[in-house]
Amino acid sequence: MVNKDSKRSHIMDCAKELFASKGYHNTSINDIIKEAGIARGTFYLYFDSKRTVFSDILDSVVRSITSGLRPIKTGPNIGMDSVLSQLRINLSHALGPVFNDLCLAKLISSQAESLDSEVTGKVTAFYKHIIDWLEESLEEGQELGIVRPLNSRITAVAFVGMLKGIIWSFAVIGEEMDFHELIEELTANASRGVMLQGI
Repeated sequence: MVNKDSKRSHIMDCAKELFASKGYHNTSINDIIKEAGIARGTFYLYFDSKRTVFSDILDSVVRSITSGLRPIKTGPNIGMDSVLSQLRINLSHALGPVFNDLCLAKLISSQAESLDSEVTGKVTAFYKHIIDWLEESLEEGQELGIVRPLNSRITAVAFVGMLKGIIWSFAVIGEEMDFHELIEELTANASRGVMLQGI
């Protein structure tokens, strides 16, 4: 017997594929029910509306990405190689869920910000969380003498803007990217752009 969590995840996966392929506004609850192979009553056991499904999908990806981010440990006894390794890991956690799921990338790039204020607010809060995290990391790096003098807020905003552009290119225009090469290039660019001992 399928447990409740598995059934709920199945409905969300089916809805995610439909939202990505047809668009949120062109997808109906009937479409989701048909794709998931469930009865209408079963759908309403888990979700109040189509919007609730979308919102829960968005919450899921935000949790997946933010839970993987870790403060970058720095200090007198931590070398630049360690700092860059930690940066690579964080970039992989931030971009991995999106690059491993084209449907998810499409939702984030072209659907989420076109909905109501509550959903848009979740997207905004997610990006602000990443910006705040980056700003804090840059300021700590400046205090320890490994990050050059710069405006940490502007730099954090610019970096997140670049990440959004990468996701958009992958999801919307079909740009093909090797994930490992992407992470290495982003790490190198960050090092050359902000660190005093750039690689």
